[in-house]
Amino acid sequence: MSRYPHSQKGLTLVELLVSLVIGLVVTGVVTQVFIANRTTFQVQESMSRVQESGRFALQFLGNTIREAGSGLEMNIGVPVTVCNVDDDTCNEYLSGLGTQGISGRVDTQGALAVKGSDIIDISSTDGCNAKITDRYNANSAQFKASEFCPSMRKDAILMVVGFDRRVILSVNNTPSAGGNVTINHSGKANINHKLTDLEPGSRIVGFSSFSYFVRDTGQVDAAGNSIRALARRNNLSATAVAEDIIDGVEDMRVFYGIPNGNRIDYRRADAINANEWPLVRSARVELLMVSDQAAPGAENQVVNFGGAAVTADGRLREVYTTVAALRQRVN
Repeated sequence: MSRYPHSQKGLTLVELLVSLVIGLVVTGVVTQVFIANRTTFQVQESMSRVQESGRFALQFLGNTIREAGSGLEMNIGVPVTVCNVDDDTCNEYLSGLGTQGISGRVDTQGALAVKGSDIIDISSTDGCNAKITDRYNANSAQFKASEFCPSMRKDAILMVVGFDRRVILSVNNTPSAGGNVTINHSGKANINHKLTDLEPGSRIVGFSSFSYFVRDTGQVDAAGNSIRALARRNNLSATAVAEDIIDGVEDMRVFYGIPNGNRIDYRRADAINANEWPLVRSARVELLMVSDQAAPGAENQVVNFGGAAVTADGRLREVYTTVAALRQRVN
């Protein structure tokens, strides 16, 4: 009698090979599914970031444009003289563009923005209702305000608004809250062609003027691509340093809406004459957004911006557009 009543058999070579083949097929399928899911995730993540940045950038610029000229009491088409008390000048930028609420330019040299992109200048006030209470004394570097506003603080920029004259000044004292507020400025005492021409009752408001543009941040991503961002510059600051707001904005075009009969014509800044800026009613902003990393398939993406095809480099790109009307000029 056999000592081993139940004989045991192992796998034959054929069975082993079949098992290995089946295992390899299953592993290959799982790997392909994983790669496909990973690719889909990378594309969706890049798309999500681009969309989020694009929507935020459009919302930010749209809100800023809508408030352009707020509180400046602009009379459409009526020129005004604008002077800066601090340096005792009435210069072309201030009178022509700086306080009209909105203006723009194309940076053809790349001095401030990405070469060939647009710069949009936005000016507005804080809506303070204070007024000059007495006729300005030409021999004094101060004047009285009817009430206190939060913008009346040391080193702040104020604007005095008259019918045909606006005066910009910086505050060099700390005004006290309450009535009959005294405001000192750092300009020359005798400024006969500036504050002395403003009548009692002229408004006193906090004033701001910013330029918005796309610039190279000086940083690069993991692939060595330059990182660009939507930035702004305080035109009234002594240092005037650019402040990055939103990364992933690669280029910007701005078209300004000017009435032409019963329609609105949109033109870039380099096609607008200086005397047409007070007529601008709206602005159309086009942004070229780019992902912060390579996305599968993006190397074959075809995107047109500014009338030309954008060179593909493996990053995902999309164009976002919005139109915003200036509240001060809607009639």
